[in-house]
Parts: sequence; C-alpha cells; structure tokens
Amino acid sequence: METINNKNSHKVGSIFSTTWGYDQTNVEFYEVTERPSPHFVVIREIGQNVEAESWSSNRVTPAPGRYIGDPIRKKITPNGLIKIDHIYATPTDPEKSHYATSVYAGH
Repeated sequence: METINNKNSHKVGSIFSTTWGYDQTNVEFYEVTERPSPHFVVIREIGQNVEAESWSSNRVTPAPGRYIGDPIRKKITPNGLIKIDHIYATPTDPEKSHYATSVYAGH
C-alpha cells in the first residue's frame, strides 16, 4: 500500500472515500470533523451529490457537512489510511467525481 505522507490530508475538513462492492461499485465519503491527537481522527459519513451518467452508472462527489450517522473515532494507519470496518478510506479530492453503480443497476 502507498504511504500517504501529506499531513494536511488528515486535517479537519479533509474528505476520505471508500469504494467497494461485488458486481457493483459503491462509494462512501467521510469528512474529518476532529483531530484529537496525531494518531487519531474523528470522522463522519457524509452524503453525496449524484449526477446520472447512464441508466446503470452515476458520477458522485462528496457533500461536506451533510452528515449521515454519528461521529466515529478512528486510528490513522501507519501508511496514512483510515480503516472503516474492513475497508480502507483514502484521501480524496472533493472536486473529483467517482464512478458508482446506479440504484437501477444493482443496489
């Protein structure tokens, strides 16, 4: 795994994403809401802005501040990732769209 050396990627307001799925692509976004120590962050899942690309796919971007669920305290891995359940979240550019399977094609 690639090491993330940019300490700014873990500052409050930074966005992380996960991508997962079998026969479909699901994307989830998380916003750093607190940085209680050098080794921990508090994140919250955030909503998505969805732009239909076709009947089977969408382009999604994070919606900072549109929180889903409660805050979660997570340890930053030695290579700079954040492990959420069994998936690693990586820093993402909030302006960059991500491919996701549409609700009509497999969710």
